[in-house]
Amino acid sequence: MGDLRNKFAKIERAEADRAAMDSFLRCGGWKPKPPEPRQEALFCECGRDYYETTIVVHQEDRWRRPRYFCARCFPPHLEESWYGSPMCNLYSVTKSQQAIRDLVKAMRDLTGNMPSLPAIFPNGRAPVVRVAPDGVRELTMMRWGFPPPSIPGNKPRNPYLTNVRNTDSRYWRTYLKNTANRCLVPVTSFAEPDNNQGPRSIWTWFAQDESRPLMFFAGIWREWEGDRGTKTVPDVGTHTVFSFLTTDASPDVAPIHPDATPVLLLDEAAREQWMNAPMEEALLLQKPPPAGALRIVAAGEKQDAVTGSR
Repeated sequence: MGDLRNKFAKIERAEADRAAMDSFLRCGGWKPKPPEPRQEALFCECGRDYYETTIVVHQEDRWRRPRYFCARCFPPHLEESWYGSPMCNLYSVTKSQQAIRDLVKAMRDLTGNMPSLPAIFPNGRAPVVRVAPDGVRELTMMRWGFPPPSIPGNKPRNPYLTNVRNTDSRYWRTYLKNTANRCLVPVTSFAEPDNNQGPRSIWTWFAQDESRPLMFFAGIWREWEGDRGTKTVPDVGTHTVFSFLTTDASPDVAPIHPDATPVLLLDEAAREQWMNAPMEEALLLQKPPPAGALRIVAAGEKQDAVTGSR
């Protein structure tokens, strides 16, 4: 009889362990706390001790053991499991290319006859201000979204890395260190989904005020060779791509989207600091805009089509 009770007890423990693992797999990842007292050392794949820096645990495959990453090695395409959902991937540029050139003192314009862009989505082409290899500040078109790093045996969930949040990552620091890879991304408004109004998200647009004055995301860019088209219409070749920094949610955005806000450069001093300062000084700009800097200017549509002067 005692053996039978022990057998049933083992079955119950196994079922409890299975339920805990299922819960973990549904979660997809977590931010672990160091065990107290210290019992064993956990290491990132680069050899850094768990207690020396931040470690992230992520279960990529239900049949694999969890993998441990320090902040420097954490794959950027998994950042959502650490920081929460990223900034919504939708913004607009409804001011003219002349207005952009005048504000950032761009001496060259390669955008052609650029139309108003009331809705820019990942992998879409958008205007970006960079310093060209010949040293001239220019306005050009790039595709939105870095390619994810190539990790053998792992298929990235998101093919376009549109946001840069973990600036300790070696993947991002390659481009953050080099001022030639920094850029200014013009924006007049950006959207976040409001999930507080019921089962359907309501797209909510933020700008400085109703006139949608120009502001800029703090961006980085690179060249990349590959296919940025679709299965039916491939686009194979060399592409210039960009992404931009995000940070904690600002007081104006947090009621709608509490996880993140893009890093906004709202004046000339901030723009020049981002483009020219050493990396440590430039990254001081990775902070939320102050309260009152943004306001809701539209809601309900997946574009911010503004009529009037450009």
